[in-house]
Amino acid sequence: MREIIFTVAETSPSHYEAVASQSEWTVSAPTVEELRLEARELLIKQLGGAHITYRIRLKQKKARPW
Repeated sequence: MREIIFTVAETSPSHYEAVASQSEWTVSAPTVEELRLEARELLIKQLGGAHITYRIRLKQKKARPW
C-alpha cells in the first residue's frame, strides 16, 4: 500500500488546510476529521479506482498562537 502525507495547518480558528507532500494538492475543512474526508475525495477525483491503494496520513504543523 502506498501512502500520501498531507501537512495540516490551522489557518484560522476552526479552519484547517492540508497540502500533500508529493504534489500540489490542497484541501481545506472546518475540522480535522472533515479534512481527512476531503483528502479522500480528492484522491478519488484525481486517481479514480486507484485511490484504494493509498493510505492518507495527516501530519500537523505546530499550532499557531491565536
